[in-house]
Amino acid sequence: MPPRKSVYNSIEVQNIIKNVKNNTNEINNLNHLPTLLEVWEVDNVYFRSKISNFYFVEQIIINNVRDMMNNDLDPKVVSDKIFEELNLLQ
Repeated sequence: MPPRKSVYNSIEVQNIIKNVKNNTNEINNLNHLPTLLEVWEVDNVYFRSKISNFYFVEQIIINNVRDMMNNDLDPKVVSDKIFEELNLLQ
C-alpha cells in the first residue's frame, strides 16, 4: 500500500492557497485555509500529553481560554487561574 500523500502538496491546491492568500474576498469558503496551514506547521502542532489525568488538564485549559475569549478577560489573570486549578489536580 502506498504511503498517504497530502492533497495540500498538489500543485492545484497550492495554486488555490496562493489565490486565497492574495484575495480572500473571492473565495469566502476558503479564507480559513492560510490559518489552517499555519497551525499544521511543526512548531504549532499540538500533541496531547500522555498523562493519565490529561483529560482534566485539557478541560481546565479549554474552559478558561474559552471564558477569556468570550468575556475579554486579562490573559495574565486567566493563566494564573489555570495554574491554580492545575495545582488542585495534583
